[in-house]
Amino acid sequence: MTNRTPQEEHMAVSLYYSHSNQVALLAALVLALGFTTVPTGAGAADEVAGLEEIVVTARKREENLMATPVSVSAFTGDDLADRQITTAEQLAGATPNLTFNRNSVFAGSNAAAVVFLRGIGQADFVPTVEPGVGIYVDGVYVSQSTGSVLEMMDIDSVQVLRGPQGTLFGRNTIGGAILVNSRKPDDTFHGDAEFTYGSYDRTDFRGSVNVPLGENLFGKASALYTNRDGFVKRPLLGGEDANSGDDNTLGVRGALRWEATDALEFDLSFDYSRDRENPAASAIVSNFILPASPLTSNVAFHNFFVAPGLVPTLGPGAFFTDFYLPPNKHTDLSDMPGQHSDLDIWGVNLTANWEISDTLAVKSITSYRDLETDFSNDWDHTPLAISHADSEVITGWQWSQELQLTGKAFSDRMTWLLGYYHFEEDNDYVAQVTFPAVTVASGALIDNRSDAAFGQFTFNLTDQWSLTAGGRYTDESKTFTVDDRIQFIVSSFPLPPIPGLPVLPPPGFRLIPLGKTTLDVSEFDPYVNLAFQWTEDLMLYASYSEGFKSGGFELRNTAPAAAPPSFNPEFATVYEAGLKWSGLERRLRLTASGFFTEYDDLQILVTTGGIVPAPLTTNAGEAEITGFEIEAVALPLPQLELSGGVGYLDAEYKKLDPRAIANGTFLDTPLPFVSEWQTNLSGTYTLTAPALAGSFRARLDWSYRTDYATFAQFSPDLVQDGVSLLNASLTYVHDSDKWEVALSGTNITDEFYILGGNAFIGNSGYTNSNLGRPQEWALRFKYRF
Repeated sequence: MTNRTPQEEHMAVSLYYSHSNQVALLAALVLALGFTTVPTGAGAADEVAGLEEIVVTARKREENLMATPVSVSAFTGDDLADRQITTAEQLAGATPNLTFNRNSVFAGSNAAAVVFLRGIGQADFVPTVEPGVGIYVDGVYVSQSTGSVLEMMDIDSVQVLRGPQGTLFGRNTIGGAILVNSRKPDDTFHGDAEFTYGSYDRTDFRGSVNVPLGENLFGKASALYTNRDGFVKRPLLGGEDANSGDDNTLGVRGALRWEATDALEFDLSFDYSRDRENPAASAIVSNFILPASPLTSNVAFHNFFVAPGLVPTLGPGAFFTDFYLPPNKHTDLSDMPGQHSDLDIWGVNLTANWEISDTLAVKSITSYRDLETDFSNDWDHTPLAISHADSEVITGWQWSQELQLTGKAFSDRMTWLLGYYHFEEDNDYVAQVTFPAVTVASGALIDNRSDAAFGQFTFNLTDQWSLTAGGRYTDESKTFTVDDRIQFIVSSFPLPPIPGLPVLPPPGFRLIPLGKTTLDVSEFDPYVNLAFQWTEDLMLYASYSEGFKSGGFELRNTAPAAAPPSFNPEFATVYEAGLKWSGLERRLRLTASGFFTEYDDLQILVTTGGIVPAPLTTNAGEAEITGFEIEAVALPLPQLELSGGVGYLDAEYKKLDPRAIANGTFLDTPLPFVSEWQTNLSGTYTLTAPALAGSFRARLDWSYRTDYATFAQFSPDLVQDGVSLLNASLTYVHDSDKWEVALSGTNITDEFYILGGNAFIGNSGYTNSNLGRPQEWALRFKYRF
């Protein structure tokens, strides 16, 4: 039975009676075209078999999802295509308790990721802040948030693992891991080409070709090009080409597989991605008036620097003003020329697998990645020169070597893995930020080294009980060479003593003396899991795990200091229990997990004062997070597949550091990017049309999350109210399966929502926010050969 509100019931009845003739006409058309219903998914042959088995590698070996005692959301490449997931950020709409935003809170970059899982993540893009959720591409850890908004190009599967993941993966990840696995070359000639045209002059091309190169050598090449105008208008900078939130990406990937023997194979891959875009889609959302200083609002800046007295003085106690707020929320009144978001990133990966025997195997993953990004942005989003980033440049590289030894023992009752991981990373960060009276040049060389040994053992105590225990020892070192200075004073503004404005030092003044500073940390993280296979279809499990995220150094220093300010590592202890059940002759699949997290020394991003305002990372104190996830897939009819999930989080600070309190974070302040509830529901219905030599597949994807704060310092303008997003698609697939055409829409109800932002409440006097994409439509054609 369908649950409807009274309004929905009234609408359904009205539609039935007022459009009965249209229904009859549609029924006649269906019969004329010879529509019949067929099972969703693999086809009629699978009708009795029920849902397809999903294979995951969450424990570094191939296992049935329902036999893996961990909390994981898994998607095949076909799932991603059906859900219109073309970039990694869109995973959040289908994964309970996941936040994945394209725009970092304090960045003009269009390629900086903000990822939170179960309330743990990172909000800043600078290379001194570690991701809280690790992203792995074909087993290789991607160290920087900039460049982590991955295009889903020729993807085989994506898995989202929740909780600390140190005992099986090269890099320690405190909040979870996202595993992206590309399709590997095989021994047949085949390929595909896909073209999409849509809203904002969207033009996408994706294609791949697989070619056997010899008896045991196979190759594959993939490419994509995406181009789309921005959706945030910037009328003071020109036409459509100036709008922010645009896409202009070129990506290529090549792969070789050599099966040297029946027991030894090598996979070599290369990837390159190039972005040339405008800044992230953002706009000003509010202004503030703090009477203590005439330089704490856009109005005050305008009066003081541009046209004194032009804007009437606000009355006593006034706090907000709509001055320079655009009439349309998707409008940015910036007039700063040259804003951009450029990215070049490439990498190479060599993976070797050697099955020494039936009970022993070795795996080696060697990788190198190179990053160069350059972006600029007008932070205040007004025609005034209040604050803007003239340039932020990050150039860096990473290389890693991982070795895994896996095996079985005691008549296969025990499986085990031992691993070693070495990681090196060098980054050069240079930024120039301009304010009305001063330009601050900040920069640093960051040199990170990490070595880790990890292992995990699973022992089948009985046919039903299994015990898993593991641990990870990590030794890390970070070297930081800083260069922060006041570049020059703007002489055209004679500044008398003004309350609230600090006395400016002379040009060329170094905020922090040149020199190297090192942070070293060593940690051991344990993991224990007990699983019980109650019946063939029901498994229960409970686990205990610990994880940590490294500390680092502040890059945006605006106050003099004898040494670079730093922040400490953060730690998480997670208690979890869950179940996995399949029923109704494999037509229903249910997974559920509940957890409690003790979160200590958590790192948050706050805006602090100084000579000029700047966002800095600080350790907030202690917090507790309780929650659960439930996911289900069902085949109520052979031609209808339903799936959905719900996530719940109850997160609160328990103890705060004085520095966090001083910067506006209090015990009742919500943790950033935490919604109490997140839900999603999808449905796919398939009809065959023999007269049209094909079938139609209709799909709806709906997601909802309750309100959430997007900044650690509470600001009402940076709290997103509950938002519901609806996507839809209608796909025709030819019987030959060689081609298909689809009409699709995203955010079809055109909801306005924000992704993040900054509140410069006590200094520059404005709040800006990054904006979510509006309603969009697209027509896609795909051909396979």
